[in-house]
Amino acid sequence: MAGWIKKRIKLQEFMGLMKDQVSLGRAMAKAGQFSQIDLAVLRATGHEEHIVEEETVKAVLEVGGGSRMRVSHCIRFIMDRLNKTHSWIVALKCLLLIHKCLHEGGFMFQDQLSIHPSTGGHNYLNLSKFRDTSSAFTWATSAWVRWYARFIEQWIQTSRSMGTFLDLKKEDKSLHRERLMSLASSQLVKEMINLEELLHEGAGWEAEDFVMEHVLVKKAIGLITKTTGKAYRELKSQFEEVTERISTLVRPEALALLDVCERLSEDSMSLLQLFETGESICNDGASGHIVYTYFELQKLKETLRHASLHNLSASPQHTYLEQGHSQMWKSARWERIAISNLGIRDTRKGFSFSEFDFN
Repeated sequence: MAGWIKKRIKLQEFMGLMKDQVSLGRAMAKAGQFSQIDLAVLRATGHEEHIVEEETVKAVLEVGGGSRMRVSHCIRFIMDRLNKTHSWIVALKCLLLIHKCLHEGGFMFQDQLSIHPSTGGHNYLNLSKFRDTSSAFTWATSAWVRWYARFIEQWIQTSRSMGTFLDLKKEDKSLHRERLMSLASSQLVKEMINLEELLHEGAGWEAEDFVMEHVLVKKAIGLITKTTGKAYRELKSQFEEVTERISTLVRPEALALLDVCERLSEDSMSLLQLFETGESICNDGASGHIVYTYFELQKLKETLRHASLHNLSASPQHTYLEQGHSQMWKSARWERIAISNLGIRDTRKGFSFSEFDFN
């Protein structure tokens, strides 16, 4: 039985390589201004179980960039390949390429990925039903690939909500500080809720050991660590801004942020393990120190709890808070009340991307 399985796997690998050769041949034979883009994408998303060289990825960004039309075709071709494949290897390589495009491709790649498809929704990459049924291993890796797609989808959602993309480019600290100071408290709270949603999704990175040991999965974890680390640093900067204006927060805002702290507490261990794993893979510096300690989170919770009990708004919509409901923040019902009073739709229950402007 084991021998039969090995023969089947080898046959599938051979068929995958044959498909790659046929696809490359068709792309070479196809005359047109975008044929080089198709070839570059196919070379970066083949069926081979090894990491794609950086030069191959850079070739996609180079030939696929330069104009909005070329970027649009590049993204559409990657998406078509992602949605048509039944191979977890091709699907994962497509997701890795999308991740690289978002990190390093610049504004046009980010913009095109944010509006594709135009209908939006949580199933942004259309992988919720993806399955590679070739073997028990491919079945397990398919589940991890679906999670990785959800992580990228949440990343895009969070960036759209913020109006700026969470990539790895270095920001001017003074300009970043000015941006945070210019935000109204309600907008700041909304961004923090969305950032926490991205971190919460990132906390689900683990899978079976035999999946985590695969070289392609390790490559993905390295990229996920960088994105999650950027989100965590941004959230910490926003908490610093919030604590400076704590006396101006209305009670629903304080309660919504208290919920953010609670969820961060639940995910702290998983996020710390992610950063430590990513550090061992990338060897590019420690990230674990950015995670709030237990005592730091407790201090934040006490500050926000105090604000939720004492910061009263004079506006009519908040007067009901004075009527003996000081402990209602503990219930799920109170969480929904707090978020609705901020005009925020909970991303865990779904929203349309069209509600937000992307500048």
